[in-house]
Amino acid sequence: MAGQAHYSSAPPGAGDPQGGFRFTAVSADVPRATLEGLRPLMAYAPPPGAGTEPTAHPVAFAYDLLGPVRAVTRIRSVGQDYTGRWGNYFCHAVLAAPEELTGLRPVELWGAPLWAETPAPDDGRPLPETGELPLGSEAGPDRVRRLLRETGPAGGRLLERLLSAVLGALGRTPEGGADGSGPVVLVASSGDRVLDWLTAVSFALPAPLAAALTFITYTDRPDEEHRLLVGTVPEVWERRGAGHGTVFPLDGPLPVEDTATGSAPHSTAAGLLARAWAEDDLDVFDTVADLWSAVPATEAPVDRLGTVCALVALTRGGWDAADAPPAERDALGELLGTLAGRPELLPPEVHRSLASGPSGLDAPLAARLLSVSPAFRDAARPTLERALLTGAFPEPSAEPGTDGASGPALARFVTGAVRLRLAEADVAPEAVRDGAEQWLTARPGPFGDTLTALLPPEPRGSVVPAGPPDATLADTHRRAVLAGVLRALEGSAALRDAALTPEVCAALTRRPPDPLGTAEGGEPWAPAPRTALRVWLTGAGAHPGRRHEAALRVLRLYKQGLLGEEETCAAVCELAVPVPPRPPDEPPGEPPGGASPPGLLRRVLWRGEG
Repeated sequence: MAGQAHYSSAPPGAGDPQGGFRFTAVSADVPRATLEGLRPLMAYAPPPGAGTEPTAHPVAFAYDLLGPVRAVTRIRSVGQDYTGRWGNYFCHAVLAAPEELTGLRPVELWGAPLWAETPAPDDGRPLPETGELPLGSEAGPDRVRRLLRETGPAGGRLLERLLSAVLGALGRTPEGGADGSGPVVLVASSGDRVLDWLTAVSFALPAPLAAALTFITYTDRPDEEHRLLVGTVPEVWERRGAGHGTVFPLDGPLPVEDTATGSAPHSTAAGLLARAWAEDDLDVFDTVADLWSAVPATEAPVDRLGTVCALVALTRGGWDAADAPPAERDALGELLGTLAGRPELLPPEVHRSLASGPSGLDAPLAARLLSVSPAFRDAARPTLERALLTGAFPEPSAEPGTDGASGPALARFVTGAVRLRLAEADVAPEAVRDGAEQWLTARPGPFGDTLTALLPPEPRGSVVPAGPPDATLADTHRRAVLAGVLRALEGSAALRDAALTPEVCAALTRRPPDPLGTAEGGEPWAPAPRTALRVWLTGAGAHPGRRHEAALRVLRLYKQGLLGEEETCAAVCELAVPVPPRPPDEPPGEPPGGASPPGLLRRVLWRGEG
């Protein structure tokens, strides 16, 4: 249970024979080291020109981290001390372990019934512990709603900028905190107005992150503040605050544009959370809190919130991959990779939003979302099919020192297609075929081992060369890639010259492709007959049996009307009826009788060799 301490200017007593500002009463279990850490936090002076009436002086309500202890303090002016001097104040401190604040925000203790108005007697008796911390009723969601109804759209914009600044302060490292950036400062004549915006910020953050936000609602020394969010009045700021921290003036009508001094960069998290308050869409906060609790805590808290909010904004159509900062986009990709295959970690409302098809996605993120939420299947399909046709799919990383993606174009396409999780989205194989054709036509080059890996198994158990890492496709999509390869080869002489090496042609001769659209027992080379000629002429080699089989394949294509007589005859002459080499000095003559294309074809076909 939380301990307590009272601090004020008091006459000599059981706790101190000297008198003056001191602890007048403390709970029994509060360590002395904690009190020594607390003492510097208890200074107070009223604003200049505020007069002597204590009720005219602002209350300083603060929250601090003292090592393993969380300190919530309330300081109020009480006028004269026991000697009659003006300037006395009374500080009541509640000292709690972090787990005692679980699920609540420190600002909720404003107005709680536990706060004493006067110090306990210094009679040597310890203060009781608080028991379960009772919450006040003044700082909560209703206060934020009233504030944003009153301030309208300008209030929503101010809240976004304020949240950006607060998240920036929360995310600073201890080393970065000494860069002169200072705290986030709220300047207002009314302490209630400072409390309004402190409450709005606190209830926009998940409770664990709000518990990391140190604050004070009023200070007379803003230039010396170590807390992250501080309030003060204009009279103090004019004297001691200029040039220190990120400042938000709150008096008068709120500005339409950003008038805060200091740095408060745009933040996806700030935009989402501020918009949720402005639109009174409290489901957003529930979703963010559920995700915050569900995802592994692998990032710093502020970065984790940013990634979670990016995911929520994405599902709600408020996030665009093209406009997102690279670091945020990468972090979102890593989060989705962590959640892959674990859809139970996503709240139901996230699955429902994904099923409706959020905009702003690119193919890599769509594929990652598909691995997290099966409900995204139908919505992901158009994005993935479009990526195949435009080449905007995830490619392997380039080698260090290179200026782009490396490796054979076919390997890059296959690996990218695998990463798109095509089967899970039931992507049409025709889109894969057309994408492969366009991709390879635009990038003529060798195929490497990838084409061999895509072919049907080698007859008689021969060894198949390995394909690219992780390159496994559903069989329908494998055949679709082969269909695209054949189309690209048939339509591009440059690709045929670059890709149809003797090794590739030999593999294609031994292991004919089985492209998409080939019926059982049908001719696999029907989509690319001229490519087939080149493959067989190069790949058959000197083996008589293979040359004879290749000639028969040529004749089958001719019988199906896919090849003309001239090209068929030339191929058959070379494969099945090779002409002996003529002497170098002998001029070429007419082919022997019956060797003209029509005569040869009629003779071969009459013998039933086709």
